[in-house]
Amino acid sequence: MPANQSQDFEVKRTLTFEKDLKHILKTYPEFNQNIQALSESLKKNPEQGDHLGSGVYKVRVDIEGKPAGDRYGARVIHAIFSVVNKVYLMRVYDKSDTKDLSKAEVKEVRQIASDLRKEFTKEKQKEQGGTSMQR
Repeated sequence: MPANQSQDFEVKRTLTFEKDLKHILKTYPEFNQNIQALSESLKKNPEQGDHLGSGVYKVRVDIEGKPAGDRYGARVIHAIFSVVNKVYLMRVYDKSDTKDLSKAEVKEVRQIASDLRKEFTKEKQKEQGGTSMQR
């Protein structure tokens, strides 16, 4: 569990996630309820799903209104930033449209998460007076 587990995490969405979600909602508008439920769950327990590295996880989410089958449901890629108690929903895709993200796409998401983590860490150090940055 992340170090700051006593406090709920704030769940935020990236623009890419919003774009991906909009595509799924055109066919399955009820899916938004599933995303809301996932967001509530991630506030308390962000380390859900398969760990992809760099604090990035892939979690399976049902698509309300979609019949069950081999490619049932969606996958949500999210990143945890414990230093600022935030979880970012990075990507979402319908398994019937996309089997899995490519290795390059996973690498890109992990790199974005790594870059954000560095920025959040710098901001947190500045808020704390930058004591670890002094000579």
